[in-house]
Amino acid sequence: MIDNEYIEELKEHHSNIKQINTKETNGTKEINTISYNDYKKQLVEKTNLEKNLELIGKKIILLEKVVNLGNLGDIVKVKDGYGRNFLIPQGKAKRATESNIAEFAARRAVLEKQQADLLAAAQKRGEKLAGYMLQITQKAGVDGRLFGSVGNVDIAEALTAAGFEVAKSEIRLPNGPLKAVGDYPVSIALHHDVVVDITVSVLGEA
Repeated sequence: MIDNEYIEELKEHHSNIKQINTKETNGTKEINTISYNDYKKQLVEKTNLEKNLELIGKKIILLEKVVNLGNLGDIVKVKDGYGRNFLIPQGKAKRATESNIAEFAARRAVLEKQQADLLAAAQKRGEKLAGYMLQITQKAGVDGRLFGSVGNVDIAEALTAAGFEVAKSEIRLPNGPLKAVGDYPVSIALHHDVVVDITVSVLGEA
């Protein structure tokens, strides 16, 4: 935002001339000056450019559906850190520049097919997993408390050993690792639109 009081103060002290820089050529110092109207215009243009660059930096185009944000092809505004550090490195989005938007438009059909294939594959996996009872044995005390816990890695490894393709990042344990003997409902997020429930039965051994 242009500080008008600052502009007026400059005008009062320097009449209609603003010194913007000096340089020395062959031992002679030259002073470049511009009128205040031109100077204020330049400040306005610089401020608008900075605002536009900031806006471009925060707007992204989604390359796939992102929960609570948008669908493939949507142009959305996000916090710069979220876009720069997560969405863009993960291949989920690109900066919403003119060239990236044009590139997306040219590849939209291909990207839509890729997303449809991923959804179909997740649905197929989900059909096999839904309702599955997974048993994991851990050392436990007489009170049923585990000497340790059962977490995402343990569940993913046990499911893989049972013939399922599941990554630890797909397992949802909202209350944290399981720390006692018992049966627990666990959600597996295979896709944004495919979440299935299994039961993890933790068995104790002396």
